[in-house]
Amino acid sequence: MEGRKVIVAANLAPRQLRGVVSRGMCLAADRENADGSETVLLLRPSDPEVPVGTRFDCGMGGSSDEIDYKRHFSRVRMEVSSVRDGTFVSLGRRIELPEGAPARVAAVVDGERIAVLGDGRGCVATVDGEIQDGAGVR
Repeated sequence: MEGRKVIVAANLAPRQLRGVVSRGMCLAADRENADGSETVLLLRPSDPEVPVGTRFDCGMGGSSDEIDYKRHFSRVRMEVSSVRDGTFVSLGRRIELPEGAPARVAAVVDGERIAVLGDGRGCVATVDGEIQDGAGVR
């Protein structure tokens, strides 16, 4: 992973993982394939020049600066899907994207609302490679 930019949830409540305190995790899209294998792709910024540490969110707001994984993060539904003609393909619904957004994006799904993960200045979360529309983000 050296030299790559990835999207990280860096505001998680501290947890012991294998004897080390962790406060974050890399976000990845994953999907089980028809043959039983699994495709996992790290989320990355669409703009390779975005500064390290840039905040990505969906614009829906949050109740806290620190997120408890079980109570908050694991209950949020995020998907990666291709977008065609302004439609988030996996759900067949419209999505607002900045000019020049890639053809595949990560978004938060809240009921009928779909909001792309982005920095608010045109850079959005995407993946390198092909993955089935509707892949979950974890």
